[in-house]
Order: sequence, then structure tokens, then C-alpha cells
Amino acid sequence: MNFGFSEEQEMLRESAKRFLDAECPPSFVRKMIESETAHSGDLWRKLASLGWLGVLVHIVFGFGWAAFHVLVITLQAFIFMVLTIIYLSMAHEHH
Repeated sequence: MNFGFSEEQEMLRESAKRFLDAECPPSFVRKMIESETAHSGDLWRKLASLGWLGVLVHIVFGFGWAAFHVLVITLQAFIFMVLTIIYLSMAHEHH
């Protein structure tokens, strides 16, 4: 049984990583954390243009495992980015 990503899933994962690297550098995330609303309409529009905001709708309304895999792959990229920023922030505080 192969638990690795398919070629299309790997392309999506790389695409998500490139998007987050470009649109959500640590300085942007810190700015969002420090703001009162932590909201960026521009970022939400970009996420919507990629179709990522509709992934949960597909899962809820029965479009199956394909949509779930898209959700997992994109969440993996987001979580990696956030954990990296948290780790770097903590390391910076201790120096």
C-alpha cells in the first residue's frame, strides 16, 4: 500500500508551499498576529481564487476523498508555515 502523495498531490503541495512562502512570510504573519483583527482581505481573495476556500464545502456535501486529500495537503502546508514561524519566534526570544 502506497501512503505517499500522487504526482498531482505533490504538485498541489508544492503549489501551496510556494504560495505561502510568497504571500505569508514571517513578517506578514507577525503583522497579522499583532493587528486587532488578524484579517487580510487581499489574502482571502487570493485563497479564494485558488479554490482553497471551497474545499470544506466539497467534503460536507459529499464529494468524497479527493476533496479531503486536497484539504489535508493544503492544511499541511499552512501548519508547517505556522509552526516554523512560532519556532523561529521562540528561538529569537531566547537569544
